[in-house]
Amino acid sequence: MDLGTTKMIARKEGGIGWMIFNQPEKHNAVSYDMWTAVPRIVAAFEGDAEVRVIVLTGAGERAFVSGADISEFDQKRSSEESIKLYDAAGEAAHAALTGASKPTLCMIRGICYGGGVGIALTTDIRICSMLRSRTRSAGGWPRSTLRSSAALRAPTISRAGGPLWKNASPCSADASYCGADTAASANYGWLCVDIFTPIC
Repeated sequence: MDLGTTKMIARKEGGIGWMIFNQPEKHNAVSYDMWTAVPRIVAAFEGDAEVRVIVLTGAGERAFVSGADISEFDQKRSSEESIKLYDAAGEAAHAALTGASKPTLCMIRGICYGGGVGIALTTDIRICSMLRSRTRSAGGWPRSTLRSSAALRAPTISRAGGPLWKNASPCSADASYCGADTAASANYGWLCVDIFTPIC
């Protein structure tokens, strides 16, 4: 599968289609090329009858996704037109994940900030390591209101806050936080997580 970048990995193991954000040296911050690869991966897995579930995770031990790769903003977001192209790539990635007909699962281990929260919320089920994970939204919204990163649109928020795939229980804001540093807790938001596990 030609993804146009080595920073995304797509592989199939049994009935699982793995989508791996592969920029561990930057805590898997998502570059423009990574955003554009996401719809290609989803389409490939959707078209493969052997793939029964799509699982998203981050490479390495330290992060799921730390947000966008801001190091390329000077080049990729330097004009009104380039900003539109960049934003369209991100929106297409979110739309592909949200619209997937196959169940999607997010495995969160380590950092999950900003755009990483947004990606996680496009999936049907989120599994989070209790001991290693930290989540923060771009807006730092309070517990009672945060269900997504500030950049997300209403359909994504609705998907995360409502019933999950195949009528599973609705998300609960009461058991949704992945162990923030207490000193910085005022700046941390809340991510709706379905399953906590010591190892993820």
